[in-house]
Amino acid sequence: MPVRPGWRAVLCEADPSWPPRVRPCCKPRADKAPEAVGWKTIPSWYIIGDADKVIPPDIQLKFATRAKSKIYHVPGGDHPSMIAHPEVTVAAIIEAASSISR
Repeated sequence: MPVRPGWRAVLCEADPSWPPRVRPCCKPRADKAPEAVGWKTIPSWYIIGDADKVIPPDIQLKFATRAKSKIYHVPGGDHPSMIAHPEVTVAAIIEAASSISR
């Protein structure tokens, strides 16, 4: 069976200018500590389902707070709360998109 290119390769082939703002990825190196970590400097948004039984909400809150994420709480939301409560997801995406200066 032939190997199919990933979604990014397909999109970049169709439009070489896409995506203009994607950060390059690199192979991780075990012999060298990273110079910087993105979660400390790149803005982020985090949606927490307050009734999540897969990843406890208090653990999610700890990670989101550490990353200084803008946090959205879904009262009674379980693990896939981003799907079950699309209005919260849309609000987070709109806020994130609006915060990008061009």
